[in-house]
Amino acid sequence: MVQNLILEVLSANLAVSQSLRITEIGLGIIGNLACHEIPRKQIASTKGLVGVVVEQLLLDDVPCLCEACRTFCINASTIFVRFFFQSVGLLLAVLESQQEVAAILLPPISKLDILNLLIKLLAFEMSKLKGERIPERYTVLDLILRAIEVLSTMDNYSQEICLNKELLQLAKELIELPDKYEVSSSCVTAVVLLANILTDAPSATFELSQDLNFLQGVFNVFPFASDDAEAQSAIWSVIARLLTLVQESEMSPSIFHFLVSILASKLDLIEDEILVRPCAETDARIIAVSSIYFHLIFLLDYLIFEFSPISMFPSLT
Repeated sequence: MVQNLILEVLSANLAVSQSLRITEIGLGIIGNLACHEIPRKQIASTKGLVGVVVEQLLLDDVPCLCEACRTFCINASTIFVRFFFQSVGLLLAVLESQQEVAAILLPPISKLDILNLLIKLLAFEMSKLKGERIPERYTVLDLILRAIEVLSTMDNYSQEICLNKELLQLAKELIELPDKYEVSSSCVTAVVLLANILTDAPSATFELSQDLNFLQGVFNVFPFASDDAEAQSAIWSVIARLLTLVQESEMSPSIFHFLVSILASKLDLIEDEILVRPCAETDARIIAVSSIYFHLIFLLDYLIFEFSPISMFPSLT
C-alpha cells in the first residue's frame, strides 16, 4: 500500500477535503498504517504529511480529533519526531502569544492537564537521550523544556511546578550530563527553569546543594549561555542559592576537596565574567562570587592549620 503512493494520496485529500467524514477516514487509515514499523517510517518521511495531520488537531469535530490523537498516541513512543516537533511547537506558540490571545487559548488547554503531559513527554525524551541519541529529537527536547519554563512563570502553574519532584529530577539529570554539546540549548533552558523553581522552593534548593555533581554541571553550562544575558543571570542565581547552603564543616575531607576543585577550576571563568560583564552589587553573580571566595578562604585556613608546625608536632605546645 505504501509503495502504491497511498500516503501521498491521503496527504493530498486531507489538505483539500471539505468533508469531515472523509477527513476522519483518511486519518484512521494513517493511524492504522502507523501501527506497523515500515509504514510508520514512510509516514514520517512523506513530505508534508505530518504537517497536514497536525493541522487536523484544529478541527472542531470529535471523530476527526480522536483519529488525529490516536495517530499521535501510536507514534508517541516511536520515531515520529516531526509530529512531536510541530505539536509542541504549536503549544509553545500559544504560551508565548500576546496576552489577549493567550487569555482565549489557554483556558481550554489548561483542562487537558498540559503540565503533566509535558513532563511525561520530557521523561520520554530523556529516556531516548540516555539511550540512542537521535539528533532530530534534540529540538523537541528543547521545545518541551521551553514550554515548561514559560508555564513556570505563570501563577496558575508555578506552585505545581515547584512541587513536582519528577520534573526537578529530569532537569537535574540533563544538567549533569557529561556531554552537553549536542543538547546545549536544552541544558541552558533547564537551568533557567530551575532558577524559576528554586526561587520558591527552598527544600529543593537544599536537596540540590548536597549534590556537588549538579553544581559542577551548572558551571559547565556557562559556555553555552555566553550570548544570553537572561540565561547567564539564571546560572548565577542557581549557583548563588546552592553555595549559600554549602556547609564545609559538615563535609568529609574528600567531598570538601571535590568542592574546592570545582570552584578552583572555574576561577578563570569567574574572572572573565566580572571583567567582561561588570554588574551591580545586588546581582546574583556577586553573591555567587562572594560565596566562592569564602569557600576558598575556608580551604586556605584549613590547609594552614593542617600543615602548621603545631598541628604536625603537637609536642611543641
